[in-house]
Amino acid sequence: MTCIQCGSKEIVKNGSIHNGKQKFMCKECGRQFVENPQTS
Repeated sequence: MTCIQCGSKEIVKNGSIHNGKQKFMCKECGRQFVENPQTS
């Protein structure tokens, strides 16, 4: 997996969101994101 903002592979797990999906954080740029976000 790569960062959606900077493309780095330095990704670490960073807790979970309200529905239990895994949250990740990029160690290089600090961006936090969910792997497969669902938009409604």
